[in-house]
Amino acid sequence: MSNRCIFSTSYYNYTTWLKIPYVCDEDALSSSSYCLFHDQSYWKDNPDRINERLTQKIEVGIPNNEVLLCVGYNLPSIKITKMINKEVYFNFAKFYDQAYFKGTTFDLVSFEGARFEGSAVFQDVTFRKADFKHAIFNEANFQGTVFGERDFAECQFLGNVLF
Repeated sequence: MSNRCIFSTSYYNYTTWLKIPYVCDEDALSSSSYCLFHDQSYWKDNPDRINERLTQKIEVGIPNNEVLLCVGYNLPSIKITKMINKEVYFNFAKFYDQAYFKGTTFDLVSFEGARFEGSAVFQDVTFRKADFKHAIFNEANFQGTVFGERDFAECQFLGNVLF
C-alpha cells in the first residue's frame, strides 16, 4: 500500500466561486512525504519523469473533461500546446525553467501566485479567462496572445516582457 503525498492548501475555484481545499492525490515518493510534483528537489534530477506524468494527466484529463489541478507543483521545463476546455489550476506552482505554452488554448486557467523562474512563453495563446494575480515572471512573451477576461493584479515582471 502506497502513501499519499501530504501536500495540501486551498485555492479559489472559478466554478463554485469559493476558496476550496486542495489535497494532493498523487502517491508520495519512497524517499519523501511528498509526490514527484510537490517534493522541493525531485524535479532537478527527474525532469523527464515529471513531464511524463504531467503529460499523462493532461492526456487522460482532456478527453474525460476533467479539471487539471497542478496546485503548488514544482516543474522543470515544460511544454503544453493543446486546447484545454476545462479549468486548469497552476496556482502557487513554480516553473524553474522554460514554461512553454505557445499556441495553447485555455478555457479557464489560473496561475495565481505562480512563479516563473525561467522564461514564460505564452505566444499565440488564446485565454477565455486567465488569472495571473500575484504571479512573478522573470521573463515573459505574450505576443500574439488573445485575452478574454484576465487579471494581472499585483503581478510582477522582473525582466523583459513582450505583449
